Amino acid sequence: MVARGDAERPAPTTIAPVPAALRVAHGVSALTIIAIFLALHISNHLMFLAGPTTYDAVMKVFRHVYRANALQPALVALLFFQITTGIHFVWRYTRAPSDRFQTFQIASGVYLAIFVLGHMNSVFVFARTYLGIDTGWGFATGAPAGLVQDAWNIRLVPHYALGVFFALSHIAAGARVVLLNNGVRKLIADRVMISGALVAALVAAMIILGMCGLRVQFV
Repeated sequence: MVARGDAERPAPTTIAPVPAALRVAHGVSALTIIAIFLALHISNHLMFLAGPTTYDAVMKVFRHVYRANALQPALVALLFFQITTGIHFVWRYTRAPSDRFQTFQIASGVYLAIFVLGHMNSVFVFARTYLGIDTGWGFATGAPAGLVQDAWNIRLVPHYALGVFFALSHIAAGARVVLLNNGVRKLIADRVMISGALVAALVAAMIILGMCGLRVQFV
């Protein structure tokens, strides 16, 4: 695709705007996913630092929410909606030049679309249906070999780390757009996104260190 590009023809500076209703729906769907799943899931993953007993105990409590009979199908539908609308946004926005913040938002959205589809396939199809196993501590950490000392499992270290980082930083990028659309100064909105990305990197690092064996004990 790069080789076939015409370097002499400038990219269009204007594109057909994405309908406001679709952007709002994407945002509302994202907030719903955060409320019923992502906030709980990330908090649960931070418990990797406390060890398997604490992790599994917290997981069992949180699963009563996002695995409820009424919520789990709705959650899956919302995730597919996010992926579909996100790809539509990418198709529109990549037709014109963008600044570094929008470029990051687009790129993180593309990664998340692939990550979420792959993650759902691993959980619903491979683990639950094919293997018939629980997707708890052992499944996530590649037990008994672990993530680091196994030549196949170690591929999951960057996979999980980037998944967490892009999930949280993409939210920060979306918050920046909301702030700009509501009259907040660009400098402040940019700093909100940068701060959110830094927090996302810290959370991702803590989770992946816990998955790789780091333990934190409170006396």
